[in-house]
Amino acid sequence: MSGFILFSGLLAVATAKDLKVTLKLNDFNCAAGCFDALALRKYGDIAPTAGYYDGYCGSILFATSLASCVDKYCRAREVEAGWEYYTQNCAEYGKGQSLLPLAEIRKLANNTEIIDTRVPDGTMVNSTIIPSKDAFGDGIHTENAWNQAMNFVSRLLIELIKAPRFRMVNVYSFRCDSPWRHGRPWL
Repeated sequence: MSGFILFSGLLAVATAKDLKVTLKLNDFNCAAGCFDALALRKYGDIAPTAGYYDGYCGSILFATSLASCVDKYCRAREVEAGWEYYTQNCAEYGKGQSLLPLAEIRKLANNTEIIDTRVPDGTMVNSTIIPSKDAFGDGIHTENAWNQAMNFVSRLLIELIKAPRFRMVNVYSFRCDSPWRHGRPWL
């Protein structure tokens, strides 16, 4: 029988006894839910060649729709946190496009219409829209689920690493008659 090398990698052994994990949602999730629902449509002032953030950040139609959505569905602290979050994302990823301040965007909103953005109808959005309550609900539930999953996993890993019962075990099994021992792995 030819030799072989079996690497099992790292085996983490831990117990979760007395482990406490707190799940807190981000305040910007409400605005992210609006963003998700609104991003299902195409906007007349976004160039077809624009990237993700530079397209949305530079779009007055999208920004007025986002502002109208957060004003309708979000609490004041969520509106503020969400606008700050997207302002930072636009500055970082928007390729020179920036999100206007919320007060300025609110003045530009016109002909606001509530539509179900989940139903693709192929039309281009050329005015301010607000996603339906169901479309917004889908967006906020997606964001909350993602946030809870990431919080849980990261917090669990942090707590497990800090736990005194956490052990890392290296398991490397190999046979002494391995062809690698002789420098000829393909024999």
